[in-house]
Amino acid sequence: HSDPLFLSSPKILATMQSFMRDEKVAQGSIQAAAFSFIPPREVTELSAEQLARYAGDYATGEGEVRMVPAGNLLYSFHGNGRPFPLRSSSQREFFWEGLPATVEFELSDDGEVLAMLVDADGDGHDIERAVKVAESAD
Repeated sequence: HSDPLFLSSPKILATMQSFMRDEKVAQGSIQAAAFSFIPPREVTELSAEQLARYAGDYATGEGEVRMVPAGNLLYSFHGNGRPFPLRSSSQREFFWEGLPATVEFELSDDGEVLAMLVDADGDGHDIERAVKVAESAD
């Protein structure tokens, strides 16, 4: 069965396989980690000019990330992979829908974008700083 629930726990998978073979199932219930949902987030609409300031290439520990504005979204490109849309939650903060990850852009005193701070699990810990290395070529 390809349902992610069955694949998320070896006990669920083993119990389901026993059941499908018409074998006696040893356990009446299986304990699995509780699933947590990402709370709804507020979206702030930014203009094309506001989004354009964040466009460019940023150096991360895993290579470069390109940020490209399009419409009312900012897209992140990792290598040659597909784009991931980010929505703005404030003038400098963005998030990926369906993921806990957030990005906050670091600005100089004169408003120049210096880096982006990526919080992969959205908990405020282990934040990676990716320095802006190039402006957008667009």
